[in-house]
Amino acid sequence: MGSSGYYLRTIWAGKSKPSRSSYWIWFFLGLLIFPSYILSGGKNWPLNAINTFFCGWIAHSSLRYGEGGALTKWDRRAVVIAVLSVPAWVVLALFLPGETATRPIFAVQMIADAFATFVVYEKAWNRPWNEDKTAWAISIVAFAANAMAAPGWEFEDVVLNGWMGGTAVAITIILHVRPRYFVAEAPVVMAALET
Repeated sequence: MGSSGYYLRTIWAGKSKPSRSSYWIWFFLGLLIFPSYILSGGKNWPLNAINTFFCGWIAHSSLRYGEGGALTKWDRRAVVIAVLSVPAWVVLALFLPGETATRPIFAVQMIADAFATFVVYEKAWNRPWNEDKTAWAISIVAFAANAMAAPGWEFEDVVLNGWMGGTAVAITIILHVRPRYFVAEAPVVMAALET
C-alpha cells in the first residue's frame, strides 16, 4: 500500500506518467483472478486484493495523468494479448475439470501480464523521466516484506509475486542505470516532439 500510495502521489505531482495499457490490463486481470483465487483456497488473497485495488486507482489516474497520445505498438500488442486471454481463460475453465484448469489458466494470465509488464520496461528504458525511481525502490521493499509475511506460498503465489517483485527490481535498476544526459535532455526532446 505504501509503494502504491507513493506512486500515486508522484503521478498527481507530475513526476510519473503511468502506462495506461499496463495498469488497465493489470487491474482487469486482478478482477478476473480474484474470485477464482478465493474459490480455489488461495491463502494470500489480501495481497491480491490490495494490488488489484491500487492497480485500478493507478489505471484511473492514468486517464488524466498518463502518457499522452496514441497507444504505442507495444501498448497495442499488450492489449490484444490481454483481450485474447479472456476467451482462452473461459475455454480452459469450461473444458478442463476443476483443479486441472488451474495451471493452464494461470499460464494464460501470466502471458497477458508479461506483455503488460514489457510495456513498462520499454517506457522505463526509453522515457525514464516518466517514472519515479523512489516509487519503484519502495516496491522492492514492499515485495520483500510481503514475501516474509506470507503464511504459506502456493506455486502460483511464488511465480506471480516473484514476477512482480522481479519487475520492481529490474525497473529500479533500469531507472538508475540510464545515462543522466538522456534524462536531462528529456524536456528538450519532448518539446521538439510536441512542436
